[in-house]
Amino acid sequence: MAVTTEEMSRRPRFAPRRAAGLALSAWMVAVPAFAQEPPAAQVPPPAPPPAAAEPAAGASPQDADEKAGPEIVLQLNNLQPIQPSGCRFTFLATNNRDTPIERLGVELVVFDAQRQVDQFLVLEFTRLAARKTKVSQFDLAERSCSDVSQLLVNDVVNCGIEEGATPTCAERVKLDNLTDIQLAY
Repeated sequence: MAVTTEEMSRRPRFAPRRAAGLALSAWMVAVPAFAQEPPAAQVPPPAPPPAAAEPAAGASPQDADEKAGPEIVLQLNNLQPIQPSGCRFTFLATNNRDTPIERLGVELVVFDAQRQVDQFLVLEFTRLAARKTKVSQFDLAERSCSDVSQLLVNDVVNCGIEEGATPTCAERVKLDNLTDIQLAY
């Protein structure tokens, strides 16, 4: 079931650092970690998509788009322990479109080491420029990286398309993962 932008805006949002006493199924927003910039050597950009070839005669524009690669690539690049307790997720978001995306919302479900649902997070990526990759970090308080077994992308919203458009935001995003935990739809 897709979650609309309006439904997402009505859900309570909490910064993980202040959510210690909440039930495990509470909705939270992971806040970007601005304190540290990752060293450039640790953050290789994802491989660029292959160059789009001109569509063959009689081929539809949709066929050309499918051959050009995904519009948005979301890569879980790194997990890093933070003090006193917590885990920092580093994501690379690549916008392969010719137009910017003002805001990209990703609803994630965090599974603990026993593969049980632990938390729901809404990651909000600010403006993604056209044909650019952006590094964003999100801190998950009071949860060590070793306690996370899987991240499930429950939904993707606000990808710069009109609501009800086909393909949906989730269908426009390709996931990539350089960590040991699972990242899946």
